[in-house]
Amino acid sequence: MKDLKCALRNCKHNRAYSCCADQIKVDRHANCTTYEDRPAETGKLFEMGADMSARDYSVDTGVGCDAPCLFNKCNKCAAIGITVLAENADAECVTYTPS
Repeated sequence: MKDLKCALRNCKHNRAYSCCADQIKVDRHANCTTYEDRPAETGKLFEMGADMSARDYSVDTGVGCDAPCLFNKCNKCAAIGITVLAENADAECVTYTPS
């Protein structure tokens, strides 16, 4: 999936609000379990660089899914794209549509 938007800027896989992981996993509660804190970085310019750069749609991230969702086809996400937002300290897939 090339259109995987992620609002969790502190995730080490997030590059300009795009997920650059090779694979992610969405659990049965529609939470991304691949989230991993980015190591601490120093310097304001370095932190702003990721926010100001263009999105990277070149990574084709595989999305495994255990959620009871309309887009779940044999435990793989069949949506054209998904969006992950921070909800109650979880990385929640907001594209989740109950089946």
